[in-house]
Amino acid sequence: MDSADDYVRIEIETAFQRNIPVIPVKFEGVSMPDVSELPDTLKELPYLNAVDIRPDADFKTDMEKLIRQLEVLMPESLRQGRS
Repeated sequence: MDSADDYVRIEIETAFQRNIPVIPVKFEGVSMPDVSELPDTLKELPYLNAVDIRPDADFKTDMEKLIRQLEVLMPESLRQGRS
């Protein structure tokens, strides 16, 4: 995330600036970056609770956990349309 034109970096920075919740998703045991590896605008990223998505028998459970977290963050007006 060293490049200022990295679209992932831009999206995360924009979310932080607008106070939009960010949920890091880690696949196959990838770890969060160290604070020292990140630009100042992303220093809070490693301190966020990440969701691990494993490609084994726990995949469905992991995805359900992520969906529950997203539903908590979803505005009530959007949740009403879900069944």
